[in-house]
Amino acid sequence: MSLRKKSFVGCFVLIAMSLMILASGCSKEPEGDNDAKFYPTKKPSAVAGESIYVSECEKCHGASGAGDGEKAADLPEKPKAFTDLAFMRRETPEKFYEAILEGKEGMPGYEKKLNEKQRWDVLFYVWSFATTKTQIDEGKNTYFEYCKGCHGEKGDGEGTAKRSLAKKLQDFTDPRFMMNEDSDQFFSMVTQGKKAMPAFFKKLTADQRWDVINYIWTFVYTADK
Repeated sequence: MSLRKKSFVGCFVLIAMSLMILASGCSKEPEGDNDAKFYPTKKPSAVAGESIYVSECEKCHGASGAGDGEKAADLPEKPKAFTDLAFMRRETPEKFYEAILEGKEGMPGYEKKLNEKQRWDVLFYVWSFATTKTQIDEGKNTYFEYCKGCHGEKGDGEGTAKRSLAKKLQDFTDPRFMMNEDSDQFFSMVTQGKKAMPAFFKKLTADQRWDVINYIWTFVYTADK
């Protein structure tokens, strides 16, 4: 092979390698089935989100989150009621975050007005409209009696019974997983069971099952109001 041809081949290889490196740097890491598009890097606080809600959301969504704020009647579409349990239980934090970030159905986006922490804090203040401290406390008692042995005291899947299980349990403290889940899915799993997990529809009432789900969410946010 001539020197000129060798130089051409060498240049071609360098260019090809450079393009591969650039493509690798620009591509997204493959996402798993449970990966969320949006998730918090620090544990959000519903308490910290309250003042943000009052200043930015209350006039439309109302003080209690019922969609009855003083400006609600002027809007082309009534704001969603965060006190509507059927609505809240089928929503995911990821969808809520996207709406806060980019806006939705007449609601402005807050990408520039609120930083990431503020957006997550106000999101979980809104999330807390669908439950009460009493329900969360009751859910904690139920969780420690029926769930802690497998799922762990911290909800990280590190319970004392984990050695007897064939597969590691889901980590409820992992925001990548939790932000893409909804309460209806959790309720169905607790009620009917799944794989090694038993069904609890006979052991726990519907209210007890909902309470334990409300408590499970507190593994990824601080709920105290």
